[in-house]
Amino acid sequence: MFDQIAETVKETGDHALPALDEGVTTVKQVNKSLEDVNEISGAASSTMNNLGALTNLYGSFLGKPIIKLASIFYGVKVTAQSFMGKDKGAEESSAQQKGKNE
Repeated sequence: MFDQIAETVKETGDHALPALDEGVTTVKQVNKSLEDVNEISGAASSTMNNLGALTNLYGSFLGKPIIKLASIFYGVKVTAQSFMGKDKGAEESSAQQKGKNE
């Protein structure tokens, strides 16, 4: 009886050790894959930060001068229209003001 128990324990151990080795190998492969994923996500995060900084840089260099230039052109346009007498909205509002005052 004890011989049978000893034989069963020995067979169980013989089958369990390869399964444990496979489990260890699988865990090592999963850890390697997770390390690769961490590297990829770190690189993606760094890329997004760099892209955001570059966008802000271009925005500050190009955005402000373009806004100023558009403001200048708008001012010139409004001045030219009022000088040429094409500002109908101002004429109508001044006519309405005259009508209210009388």
